[in-house]
Amino acid sequence: MNFVKNQNQSVGIGIWGTSPHSMGKILPGINDVKNLKFVGFLSRNKNKKNIDLKKFKVFESEKEFLSNRDMDLVVISTPPGLHFNHGMKALKAGKNVIIEKPLSTNIDHTYKLLKAAEKLNLLIVEAYYYQFNEQYNFIKTKFLENKSKTFS
Repeated sequence: MNFVKNQNQSVGIGIWGTSPHSMGKILPGINDVKNLKFVGFLSRNKNKKNIDLKKFKVFESEKEFLSNRDMDLVVISTPPGLHFNHGMKALKAGKNVIIEKPLSTNIDHTYKLLKAAEKLNLLIVEAYYYQFNEQYNFIKTKFLENKSKTFS
């Protein structure tokens, strides 16, 4: 499941969805990492006001987006009810996948995504960044210290 052959090779990333979160959080994170190369967005609407069309490639069809050979990984940032279908399409297209939380909206779909990724030898990850948040770690520590007690 190694999609980077050497340290000098960049990983091409596409973002499925053009929400303010995609533009304001995900894209800057990609651009901050040396060996990541942003390939483009997939949007249902190319006339998005929050996208500089001169600066970014916007794909209008799933087929064009998922068949792009420069794209190694797809970040899915669409409404949660679409995560399963979008994730399966990306995996079937041979793309590694990061899905914004939740991975899917039901456990059966989650298992199917995980099994498909395993079968295809592809990466699938839920983007759950709170596990690195200082407040989350504080609460987790307090919880573990006081398992038998209740919080008040």
